[in-house]
Amino acid sequence: MTVAQNLSISRQFYEEYDRGNREGSQNLLAPDCLVHLPGEEKPLDREAFTKASAVFSEAFAESRTSFEDQVGDEEIAVTRWVWEITHVRPFHGIPATGKRISIKGVTINQIVSGRIVEQWVYFDRLSFLQQLGAA
Repeated sequence: MTVAQNLSISRQFYEEYDRGNREGSQNLLAPDCLVHLPGEEKPLDREAFTKASAVFSEAFAESRTSFEDQVGDEEIAVTRWVWEITHVRPFHGIPATGKRISIKGVTINQIVSGRIVEQWVYFDRLSFLQQLGAA
């Protein structure tokens, strides 16, 4: 894949999620994909990530991702983003607040044959919890 294609795939992953097309974003993951998320002891396989994503999308609505920067090569795409979401339902014991929150983060995607084979997501969990009033 070219650098431009990999950067586009990385953006498309978030754009599909923002449109509410969870299946579209999940289809960009290779069947044996591993996803590294903050707070998880080990990487999630595609099935576990899909379940975690469903829990998150139940609790947060009005997803909008802004892309601040992207760099990459023929196999890696690094995206710096800001994600805005609204807390509409309980999340891990935190009652819905109705708050619009903003999360800054970075995602590193390893892409092979047009699919994400491994993903590392980094964001400020403390800021996330503070915005929800849980920290």
